[in-house]
Amino acid sequence: MCVGRFLIGLGVGSASMIVPLYIGEISPARFRGRMISVDMIFLGTGSVLAYAFDAAFYKVNHGWRYMIGIGAVPSITLGILLFWCPESPRQLMYHGRREQCEGVIRRIYPAATEQQVYEKVTSIEAGVNAAKSLNEEISLRKSMGMLFTVPANLRAGIAACGLMFFQQFCGFNTLMCKSQTCHLGDGSR
Repeated sequence: MCVGRFLIGLGVGSASMIVPLYIGEISPARFRGRMISVDMIFLGTGSVLAYAFDAAFYKVNHGWRYMIGIGAVPSITLGILLFWCPESPRQLMYHGRREQCEGVIRRIYPAATEQQVYEKVTSIEAGVNAAKSLNEEISLRKSMGMLFTVPANLRAGIAACGLMFFQQFCGFNTLMCKSQTCHLGDGSR
């Protein structure tokens, strides 16, 4: 159970970071904000549904098994549906797969002309090349140093880390885990 909770934590943490980034990259600009908002709403809705299922199986004999089993259904579904998600255009361009990048851009913007697709791909290529040259120019040690010596980077780092700290420090996650543990422990009667 502990190993499973650890792996789930890694998965949820990674998804919380990667999914908005992926949505922001592959969605058309006019839908981008709405799609990221829907992702955030689904995260909250998933937590509420998890509590509803936990409550439904609270008094069931060995109900904790059902609670855990039902949690696997969305994960397996997502894992299967990932095969139909397009690859990130920037990642494709980063690895020199320009034709596949163009194909993904055509899927994202089906009404775009060839000129618009070309311009979008060229823009992505310029951004990827700039990022590659910046990575070659600045070492990891120097970039870490810039985190603390450049005032704008320091403020952004303090804001991001401070937000994460206070989210954990308020104790809500502890209450969530504690109530789930209590339900799991009491549901096996």
